[in-house]
Amino acid sequence: MLLFFLGGIRMFQINTYGDAGMRIQFGEKISIEINEKIRSFCLYLEEVNIHGIIEWIPAYTAVTIIYDPSIILYDALKNESKQ
Repeated sequence: MLLFFLGGIRMFQINTYGDAGMRIQFGEKISIEINEKIRSFCLYLEEVNIHGIIEWIPAYTAVTIIYDPSIILYDALKNESKQ
């Protein structure tokens, strides 16, 4: 698990999700603010088009990324997700 903070506020948390997935948690409660973060992050994924990502699945409080580990490794994808 990897947590990211900005000004003492937790921005998101990254966890592994099986052997070819990553879950990025933006919060614990359903809210408009979290929904906006998720929508922005999905737009970012669409714009940067990271080679090796198969799909991403937005949910109420998180985005799950499914990737091909023969193309991109978890650590490389995690670093891309933090930017």
